[in-house]
Amino acid sequence: MLQKLIIKNFIKQWNFGNYTIKFWDEEILQIGNAEPKFYLTFRQPIPFKLLSKDLSLTFAEAYMEGLIDIQGDYDEIAKIIYLHSSKKYLKKYQNPQHFKQN
Repeated sequence: MLQKLIIKNFIKQWNFGNYTIKFWDEEILQIGNAEPKFYLTFRQPIPFKLLSKDLSLTFAEAYMEGLIDIQGDYDEIAKIIYLHSSKKYLKKYQNPQHFKQN
């Protein structure tokens, strides 16, 4: 299915850490060589309208809509999302000028 191919291509960017992804068709994708620190389970394919260039945003929206389950270490999930979020987005919010009040 095309959604799974898109997700797998996105996940190539998230090749840091140890976690497991289980797709709706029971296929399992293991990232890392150690014991998984968290698990993402896709209940069903993610609609194309939710697929974006920023995988963290895609997962957040899919989670809010009940399309994926997340189990495990939420600190590790946050670390992975932070390390692999859109660099352009992160630069915007890491710029001290962004937080100055007018």
